[in-house]
Amino acid sequence: MRRLPWKLLLRIVAIVAVIAGVYFFARGIDGHALAAALRGAAILPLLAAAALSFGNLFWKSVCWRVMLGRRHRVPVLRLYRYTLTAFASSLLVPARAGEALRVWLLRQRDGVPVTDSTGVALAEKLVDGMAMVISVTPTLFLIDGLPPWVERAIAFLVAGAVVGAVVVLLARRYVPPASLIGRLAAGMTAFDSPRTFILALGACLGAWTSDFCCVLFVLVSVGIHVPPAVGLLILLGVNVAILIPATPGNLGSLEIGAAAALDLVGVPREAAFAFAILYHAVQAIPLLLVGLADLRLALGMSRTEAAG
Repeated sequence: MRRLPWKLLLRIVAIVAVIAGVYFFARGIDGHALAAALRGAAILPLLAAAALSFGNLFWKSVCWRVMLGRRHRVPVLRLYRYTLTAFASSLLVPARAGEALRVWLLRQRDGVPVTDSTGVALAEKLVDGMAMVISVTPTLFLIDGLPPWVERAIAFLVAGAVVGAVVVLLARRYVPPASLIGRLAAGMTAFDSPRTFILALGACLGAWTSDFCCVLFVLVSVGIHVPPAVGLLILLGVNVAILIPATPGNLGSLEIGAAAALDLVGVPREAAFAFAILYHAVQAIPLLLVGLADLRLALGMSRTEAAG
C-alpha cells in the first residue's frame, strides 16, 4: 500500500482539526440568533474595516520596499499591486501558495532574483512575527483573568522570533554566500543594518495597527461592547489559529481563533461567530474582487511597462 506524502498527511490532519474546532465552538449555537446578529450588523463600520484591511496590505508592501532596498528599486504602489494579487490568490489555494505569485511577478516584471525575493519574504514573516509580539503582549497586562495558555502562546511567539533572528544572523555570518541558504540569508536584508530593521519593523507595526482598528470596527458593527484590549486578544487568537495554514484563505481556522478569544471574555457564541464571519468577510471578499480583477492586468504587464 502506497503511503501518503507527509505534507499531504499533515494537511489532512490540519483540516480535520479545523473541522473539529469549528464543530466544538459552533455546537449549541442558536442559528436564529446568529442570523439576527449578522443581519443587524451596522454597514458603515464594516466598510471602514474593509478599507483598513487594504491599509494592512499597503504597510506590508512598504515593508517589502524597505527590504528590497537600493538593489531593486520597485515602487511601493507596484509592490502593493503584486501584494493584492498574491493575497487574493491565496484565498483560493491552500498553504498561502498564492504568495509565490509575488515572487514570480518580481522575477518576470522587475528582474528580482528568486532567492532575493524569497529571502525578503522570509524576513518579512520574521519581522512581522516580532511586530505581532510587540502588538499583542499588552493583553497580559490589560485584561484580567486570562488563562495560562495566553501567556504560554506569547512566550512561544517570543521564543520563535528570537530563535529565528539568531538563525538568520548566524547564517548571514557563517554560511557560504554562494550556497542556496547563503543566498537566501543575504536576501533577508531586514538584518543589513539597524536602520533597515527599524524601518521594516515600523511598517509591520503599521500593518498590525490597521488590523487592530479593523477588529475594533467589526466589534462595533455587531454590537459587542468590550474594552479595546480585547481586540489584541482576538489578533493573538486568530494568528495562533492560522499559524499552520490548512484551508484556502484560512477558512474555519480564523473563525476558531476569533471565537476562542471572545469566549475567554464571556461574549455569547452567536455574537462571537457573527464577529468572526464578518471579520473574515471584510478582509476576504473585497480583496478577492480587487486582487483577482487586477491579476490579468498584472500578468499581462510587459517588463518594459513594469520598469516604467
